[in-house]
Amino acid sequence: MKQTFRSNQEVCHIWASRSQEYGVCGSIYFRGDTIYSYGSHFPMAKFIGDDVVLVTTLKHSSTTSCHQGLVSQAIPPSYKQYHVDTVMGDRLQHVMYYAARLESTYKKFPRARTNSHRYYERNHQIMDEMLDYAERFRCKSKLPNYSRFVLASPENKETADMQREVFTAKQKQIRKTKAAEIKKAKAKNAKMEQLWLSGVMTQGVKFSEVRVRVNPLDPKELNTSSGAYVPLREAKTLYRLIKRNKPVQGIKIGSYTVTGINGTLRVGCHEISRTEIDRFATVMNW
Repeated sequence: MKQTFRSNQEVCHIWASRSQEYGVCGSIYFRGDTIYSYGSHFPMAKFIGDDVVLVTTLKHSSTTSCHQGLVSQAIPPSYKQYHVDTVMGDRLQHVMYYAARLESTYKKFPRARTNSHRYYERNHQIMDEMLDYAERFRCKSKLPNYSRFVLASPENKETADMQREVFTAKQKQIRKTKAAEIKKAKAKNAKMEQLWLSGVMTQGVKFSEVRVRVNPLDPKELNTSSGAYVPLREAKTLYRLIKRNKPVQGIKIGSYTVTGINGTLRVGCHEISRTEIDRFATVMNW
């Protein structure tokens, strides 16, 4: 079985697909459920069960931050992620870390002038994730007294009033800014998609949906925008089965396994729409 991969992006996807015990590319490697950056001293993420992942929020270097971004992109969106300090920590350590982050956003909120709404949103995201973590891992008894650090709580009327004032004043501007950002991002994304599909861009790129093409560096391979590579002939065989409505779950394609299809083809950690599959098949005249 292949263990050395051609790109950091690919080794992250192989880890997320959980199709093998070990894989490496440069300074990223995984062993079992855990993926590391530069060595065992910095575990970036760890699977806990089939679709639950612990992800560290700690930082080490700019390169490791890039590695962490690739890991985050590789984790399927349907999987539950818990953001903790160290993925090797115990339950008490994790809930105390959540509480510390909750307190941090609480204390920063009154001093914020332009980003106060973000602190409010982050404060409640952390609280919701902490409570969900405690529920899933049955450690509610370990939760510290966090209620005094929840923004807009009854225990802190002054902060609640400030929060409401900030939201009322900025709500219109926030919506306007977000709409402009989304429009700009869509235009940029469409341009990058065309460059990637045409082969001008060789590296993987994260689009709103996974795209596929023939690898510009190897015409015998299919390449996804998420950085996965599979033999083109195996992809063609899989497509023919899909077209004839044959069962495909469990079929191996490259280093990945088909886990299902229901409007969207799920292969390892990838989810590829039927529209994209048909588009590529038309281009290939399959």
